Amino acid sequence: FYDNIQVVDLGEPEAIVYPLEPKFLNPMDNAPIRCRVFNYGRGKELRIVATCNGQTVVEKVEDEEAFLRFDKFAPGKNEVVCSVVDVASKVKYGTYRFNLYSQKVPEHRIGIRNDGILIRDGKPFLPVGIYTNHVVFREQHIPEIRDAGFNFIMPYATVLQNIRPGDKPKTTLEMLRRDLDIFEENGMLMLASLKERHLLKEIDGIKGMEQTVPYIVNGIKDHKALMGWYITDENPLDELPEIIRLRELVSSNDPAHPVATLTDKAKDAIHYGATGDVFMGDSYPIYDDKTRDMARVRRYVEQCIKDSRLGFWMVPQAFNWGCFRKEKPFSEYRYPTEQEMRSMCLLAMNLGAKGYCFFSYGSMLRADDLDPGSRARFWPQVSSVVKLLRELEPFFISTESAPAVEVTRNTGEAVVEAKAYKAGNKLAVVVTSDGPGSVEAVLKVAGNPKLISKFGLTEFRNGAWRFKATDIASDVLVNEP
Repeated sequence: FYDNIQVVDLGEPEAIVYPLEPKFLNPMDNAPIRCRVFNYGRGKELRIVATCNGQTVVEKVEDEEAFLRFDKFAPGKNEVVCSVVDVASKVKYGTYRFNLYSQKVPEHRIGIRNDGILIRDGKPFLPVGIYTNHVVFREQHIPEIRDAGFNFIMPYATVLQNIRPGDKPKTTLEMLRRDLDIFEENGMLMLASLKERHLLKEIDGIKGMEQTVPYIVNGIKDHKALMGWYITDENPLDELPEIIRLRELVSSNDPAHPVATLTDKAKDAIHYGATGDVFMGDSYPIYDDKTRDMARVRRYVEQCIKDSRLGFWMVPQAFNWGCFRKEKPFSEYRYPTEQEMRSMCLLAMNLGAKGYCFFSYGSMLRADDLDPGSRARFWPQVSSVVKLLRELEPFFISTESAPAVEVTRNTGEAVVEAKAYKAGNKLAVVVTSDGPGSVEAVLKVAGNPKLISKFGLTEFRNGAWRFKATDIASDVLVNEP
């Protein structure tokens, strides 16, 4: 028999309303609450009517957003009740509730700039991490990951993670703090996973997610190696209410670290924006020798950024699909090339990515069993891409205006895109081709600065840069070696 049947009204959907700011669900008196308002294209002129602590405001909806301006918030929980109303028809599109938690912010924190860039101890930085799992990941792997250029690790099933198996702490909390100490000793940050909700049912004798999450969060939130919290991983939409509650449990107890959320379905981004401060997305297009383009990555990233309105972190493919799929022999799948990984990352950069988390270290270890020696061959390519991203960090975090770049495609049908970045005296132009097929394009950079091609796909002739590539490709032009 079934005991979890739900009856769902399939009538006209209600509007979607949730806060984009303040981050960490932590409001300040007289500071506006920036809300995402999505009404499925209904109504030309919309208003949002919102109430909080006896205060009622009516605000205009523009570009699917609204700013709610309340004078004061009570310490602790503040419930905001919203309705979206069509001015012309007076139709009300449902009622939506969300909670904010007014609290003091500790001195040590990981903040988020208005453009989505992370800030640590007052300084902006580019997070570049990698997924691991508790089955294979151990303390001895951390130096290799660090030396490859990564600055954080996302260990699946963090509450089970014991990276020093010979040492058996008495409690989960002691183990987590010990692991964070090891991360700090190695100069690494941890994005702690709480997405495995079945593991949160009981921890150290404490039962129920309403109790275990505050226990874990309050137990490690002061550790300097903690970068944030990871709470979803390709979850179906029917889990959204419980995920939103998990997000509230985290942020209401920790206003100093961002919550990261992820979906692999771009159409769900509009919903999952309600579940975190950072939006992560994964699109893995490289299967076999027939794969020659990254158009699906472009479409995916563009929609996720447009719909979620959160800072976007890309999850680049750093694995062979043969590790997970059995439709054909492992040998018929392939690894992404260094150029393909680099190009997908640079495409995301040009579209507005604010961070990266590669998938995954565990799959590389698994591939070594299926294809002996593959990790030794593949890891240097991953590291090369990671180190390039870290090298480009000043351009990611810069707020300076850069010269315009004009792109004219001469041959081929692939999308070619180029964007310039300026950081002090440094200038970079990032150019990508989605593929498939060969393409040639002319790039004209305003001011005609002297530049150097890092990957040899672009040369300067007759007063312009000429980019020539095949399939998934990219180049970076810089004004100094």
